[in-house]
Amino acid sequence: MKPVIHMHVPKTGGTYINHVFTQALGAERSACHIAYDLALGEELALGRVYFSSHLPLLDFLHRLPGDRQDFFVVGSFRHPVKQLASHIHWLDHFTQPGYEDELCALPTHIRQEILSISQVDFADPKSLESYLGSLSPVGISLFDNVQTRYLARSIDKDFYSFLQTPDLDEAIHNASLLNFVLFQESLDGDVIRLAEILDISISTAHPQNVSKNARRLDTENPDIVTVLEERLEFDLSLYGFLTGQK
Repeated sequence: MKPVIHMHVPKTGGTYINHVFTQALGAERSACHIAYDLALGEELALGRVYFSSHLPLLDFLHRLPGDRQDFFVVGSFRHPVKQLASHIHWLDHFTQPGYEDELCALPTHIRQEILSISQVDFADPKSLESYLGSLSPVGISLFDNVQTRYLARSIDKDFYSFLQTPDLDEAIHNASLLNFVLFQESLDGDVIRLAEILDISISTAHPQNVSKNARRLDTENPDIVTVLEERLEFDLSLYGFLTGQK
């Protein structure tokens, strides 16, 4: 089996995917949520064959030792409105009672953004619009067309600025570098198909990584959806392209 590289876009079912493949291959052969500076060559020498990270695709590929064709590259995606709402929920949960230690352990720039999110009234579209309309560079990297960003940009170059139309073209082009695409909306079936391609036996009976935060954005509320979509122009186009290729 070729080593598997999983580009884990936040809140697209990636933790579930990691669970499944770590169970199938063994923890000693898997490396999940790997760091930006991980030496993949050293990890391969240790016998690891499954790698997952929140690294953008280009950063991941630039770290591969040898030829990219020697690796099986996959990416996970989700309907953009659901992905953005879920990512906001996930970060917001760190401000809830019982998560104080986890919040303090986060990098300062992430912690500051989370505290800004905590001031948003999730029931008020205008409050949400005010926050998403004045994002900091960190907020831009977290919430502005994130799925397109992961395919088009590099952490080393312009990752913290708003995307432009050429980024969508770049993302669609770079999607061809993925050997397999998984969607959160069809995750069990996609994981099973991926396992069949890789010829490994899996179990899909694992929980997904769902925030237990009581504060929720109502993605059935058209006013909330409209505000979210203002940050998702390119992601919506990319998602339509990717699902059309399935």
